[in-house]
Amino acid sequence: MIETIRSSGSGRVAEIPVRLGDKVREGEMLLRLQVDRLDTELRRALTNYNNIRSQLAAAEQGGDAEKIASAQQLSLVAVTELRELAERFRNLAITSPITGIADRIHVLEQEQVKTGQPALRIIQTSLMQLRIPIDSTTTSPGQLVPVLLGKGRITGTVAEIIPPGNDAAQFRPLIEHLAIAVIAIDNRDELLVDGELAFLPIAPMALVPSEFALALNRFDPQVSLQSEEGEVTSIPISIIGDAGQKQTLMVGAFQEGDKIVERAEENLEDGSPNWQPIGGTILFSKGNTIFTPKQFVSAMPALAESRADITPAAVEKTTDQISNSLTFQRPALLDSFLLPNEYPLCLTDISVLSQIFGIEKIDQAFFRQVNSYYIQEAIQKRLALKRIDDLKLATPSGKLSDYLRAVDRLNQDYLLAITPIQTTRSSHTQFASLFSGFGHQLIFTPQGQDLLNVTPEQAQRLKQTQNLLIDQREDVLNNYFKSSGSPDQLLERTKQILSAWKEDLTIMLTEPQREQIAQLNLISDSSPENSNSGEGAPNTNSTVVNEESEEQPNIRMPEALRGKSESTILPFLLLGAGVAFVLTGIVVGYILYKRKRSS
Repeated sequence: MIETIRSSGSGRVAEIPVRLGDKVREGEMLLRLQVDRLDTELRRALTNYNNIRSQLAAAEQGGDAEKIASAQQLSLVAVTELRELAERFRNLAITSPITGIADRIHVLEQEQVKTGQPALRIIQTSLMQLRIPIDSTTTSPGQLVPVLLGKGRITGTVAEIIPPGNDAAQFRPLIEHLAIAVIAIDNRDELLVDGELAFLPIAPMALVPSEFALALNRFDPQVSLQSEEGEVTSIPISIIGDAGQKQTLMVGAFQEGDKIVERAEENLEDGSPNWQPIGGTILFSKGNTIFTPKQFVSAMPALAESRADITPAAVEKTTDQISNSLTFQRPALLDSFLLPNEYPLCLTDISVLSQIFGIEKIDQAFFRQVNSYYIQEAIQKRLALKRIDDLKLATPSGKLSDYLRAVDRLNQDYLLAITPIQTTRSSHTQFASLFSGFGHQLIFTPQGQDLLNVTPEQAQRLKQTQNLLIDQREDVLNNYFKSSGSPDQLLERTKQILSAWKEDLTIMLTEPQREQIAQLNLISDSSPENSNSGEGAPNTNSTVVNEESEEQPNIRMPEALRGKSESTILPFLLLGAGVAFVLTGIVVGYILYKRKRSS
């Protein structure tokens, strides 16, 4: 089956992820269109949504119930608008309706296309068709039949029966009511390739050793048959082709009980020819009816044994596997200071975010736009910290608690904005992916507490623990800003604080909750809470806020706010050493000059 894929809309071809000859799966994205007007609409909708969320936060802080209700209603409307835009973006992604091979690509990237314009051509490989000669009186559409291949046998379904063409002439003397059965084969496992030999055990056929078939006369192939009574006759045959396992398939007027034989060099004692059976031959005569797969095994055990069943097994649904290396990222200098949920999520590498949130390819365009918008929000609000000193400019107060509140609002708004494109997954998979990103800190988030079914009493204790963690780090941070410690000392202390809280975790969680976390089996040395920030530790978060990234521009801090670990005396010491070196050179040169003159 050949399928021509046409453009579902008008726009510019932004991306063609497949190339000629690539295998594609049903539902896989073949190309994506871009409409500039739609990009503008999304930016406007995001700005409107973000403003409404800010109004809601202000209303909640002021405690005005009427304003809170109004802002909540507007927020729902804004999310609905984002959902509709996500669907329009999704419609710009053209997907394959079948599994197959990309045979032709009719468009180029950046080309303007119109609705209905041919874009690609796919040759289907998930469903193959076989055309096999049969007796029309013994076969009917919908019947299951055993299809024999060189590598084994599979089950096919008779889709339709059509009149024979000229290419079936060799079967006319053998099958009384000759017809061609079109048989559909499930080829999802790619067991069949185009042009491969396949046959049904219905016409009189024989499988013979390929070596024997090669020795036959190519222009007038004949074989000797010995009947059950011992009579030997020669009959013409047609060689169909290689049937695998060093066997060749041939058709001829074979009868039940016949044996294909060849004459031995020595005659029998009475001088008559000595006919020897051809070893490894499997012969089957014309059947009165076509066998079902089960009937075939019992009726032709030798042939069934030589062709093992390779019918594709039913596709089993498996639980999504979540890698434990998918972690929300922070700059390396903040890795021991902030938890994963305490830094803007949008600043993590977008490929990692796509895996954690389950974003499919057809939604990548919408996701990139939303992520880029929130990256700019994080930068404008000075939440994209790169070092501890950046906290002084992040909030008016410069306090860690104020920064964390601002980040939490940004993250919650961001998560709500991408809700329309998050893949629907089981609660276990969703929990596993978020736990991989957040680590144990997931229990501090609303999403984690929902998935763990945290009780109000537990939520209160977790909030107290969270506030304690913030207060402890705030004290260490204040001492640092008062110049009573170095950055390394601060990070070492906060690392100890963040590591200590996990010891109390088992006390706050119930046994089922602990089991739910233990069953994920995602904790490794690279987990967020186990990552090392000291010397020699690998930097797993170096991709955050990359200076060369267009979406994550570098934030340049004033020189006075850069790290405190550099000594202010060092430049003067270097200058003094340089002057002393020059003076020593002059003195030594003068002494050598005087000695030379005196000599």
